[in-house]
Amino acid sequence: MKIDLDKRRPDCLRVTLENCKVGKARNLRARSRCYEKIFGCYGTFTPIAAVEDIAVVEREILARLKDYRIKHKRRRLEWLCGISADDVKRTVLEVLREAQVDYAIL
Repeated sequence: MKIDLDKRRPDCLRVTLENCKVGKARNLRARSRCYEKIFGCYGTFTPIAAVEDIAVVEREILARLKDYRIKHKRRRLEWLCGISADDVKRTVLEVLREAQVDYAIL
């Protein structure tokens, strides 16, 4: 399934239920609606934690998931392959704990 509904982008990445994504959002409700529009009943939007300053830990989270990040057009995306959603969640929470930043599990 294409990750973008824009018909002008025929070469965008395609994902399956085997993939998951890690990312950030300012507005979880809006982000959830966006994913629902693209993936319908085939996707699950699962927020992990609320963090006041995600920039502090974002780079480390992506670095720890580097081996699973899909390459597309010579860059690594936030889309993952070969790792379960539960393992992604564990990794994110581990980075948050180690960084000793304030966060709330959602």
